[in-house]
Amino acid sequence: MPEFEPEKLSMPEITSGKGKESSEKTQAERLSDLEKEHKAETELIKKSVADKKEQEELLLKNEEAFYKKDLSFYKPFIKKMLQKI
Repeated sequence: MPEFEPEKLSMPEITSGKGKESSEKTQAERLSDLEKEHKAETELIKKSVADKKEQEELLLKNEEAFYKKDLSFYKPFIKKMLQKI
């Protein structure tokens, strides 16, 4: 059984860009990368795990990790937008 450790996956750091558009683009790229990674992991689990119960457990863990990371990307963005208000 393959072990998936989403916590150990690294995402690129947000670097300061040439302004507001640059950081938003970086955020969009990071979210896009996260979605691609999640989709690839899901396909890998579906193809490599024969036991349906084990497959469902791994898919659930993968889904939870995805949404946890997704939320962590949005938190700084939301705080920044609220400060502008």
